[in-house]
Amino acid sequence: MDYNKPLDLLHMAEESDWVNKVNLARVDGRLCNWAKGFHPKNLSCRLDGGFLNGPYNLGQKLAFDDGTTWFLRLPRASSISPEYADEKVAMEVEALHLIREKTSVPVPEIYA
Repeated sequence: MDYNKPLDLLHMAEESDWVNKVNLARVDGRLCNWAKGFHPKNLSCRLDGGFLNGPYNLGQKLAFDDGTTWFLRLPRASSISPEYADEKVAMEVEALHLIREKTSVPVPEIYA
């Protein structure tokens, strides 16, 4: 397989820019403001702990005013081709629904 260093550098720059934008949304409150729109009661939330930066996803624990906590997981821009990102998340959500339906393994609620 050929290695294309300029393309790799471009992907690294795009990834870094995306991570910085997500982090800025955390810091300035837009992330919590966006997440409250998914809460059944539209409750405000706050960040609970630090930003988790993994190889395939970014994560942030959110604490809502009623005491519930959610874990927000965002697929990293570099972990999958943009045209397949929505399909990847949809398949992961479906897998969790099947695990909940067919097994006794505890599975968290999914809000998407």
